[in-house]
Amino acid sequence: MKVKEVDQAIAMYRNANKWEEMIKLAQQFRPDLLKDMYVYIAPIYQKDGNYLKAEQCYIDGGMWMNAVEMYKANSLWDESLRVVKTHGSSKEVNDFVKRWAESMGKEKGIKLLMKLGMTESAID
Repeated sequence: MKVKEVDQAIAMYRNANKWEEMIKLAQQFRPDLLKDMYVYIAPIYQKDGNYLKAEQCYIDGGMWMNAVEMYKANSLWDESLRVVKTHGSSKEVNDFVKRWAESMGKEKGIKLLMKLGMTESAID
């Protein structure tokens, strides 16, 4: 298959909203385009409310922090924390938990830190 034909087929799938077929074709013939495709598709899944697919696309596109923000914007803090813990550094996890606790107010924030066993790291 020639590059021009592959690109035309990818465009056809994109125009038809056949994301999985588009990705499969790119994986086989145009891996150099994959990250951009994932970043393109993720907001579409997000808009449709398919957060798990959006998350996976953000991660595959190298933009896991967008998945964190997506979950936060939808008040799904536990899901945000899961993504940060999986893909972030310990500093990023601590920073995230601090922001989450601050958003809850003093009493609820302290309870959250205690629940997560992070009171000392948050104080540091």
